[in-house]
Amino acid sequence: MTQPLRTVDLLPIPSTEGAEPQSRGLGGLLALSAGAERAFPLLGVKVRASIVGPCARTVIEQRFHNPLSVTLDVVHIFPLPEDGAVVEVELVCGDLIVRAECQEREQAAARFAEAQAAGHRAALLSRERDDVHTLRVGNLAPG
Repeated sequence: MTQPLRTVDLLPIPSTEGAEPQSRGLGGLLALSAGAERAFPLLGVKVRASIVGPCARTVIEQRFHNPLSVTLDVVHIFPLPEDGAVVEVELVCGDLIVRAECQEREQAAARFAEAQAAGHRAALLSRERDDVHTLRVGNLAPG
């Protein structure tokens, strides 16, 4: 039987407004604005974990805010243990919920590009290497 271990809420988190973005650092949400990378404010983090036999299932919820008044494309680079796996991704933007669907890399990239070009909000999760994943979100609404 799966038993939740602990829920940790870390609120509030200081704003990164005006802070220099780390050079492609892990765990942040970055956007290209006025020709420079800009880190978005992290509003909160919630972590839930449960143990099932020899495995741990960890759910990480991060809340970010687009402080700009324009629609942007953003990138979230995050670490994952080499023997870990992403089994579910859900992106919530206002009333819109985007749920991941596993596809071959080329097919997923083509669908993401089509959605972006059509002006739809879309997300693409890619494994860059065993311990680093990248989530790209296209057409993220202002505010």
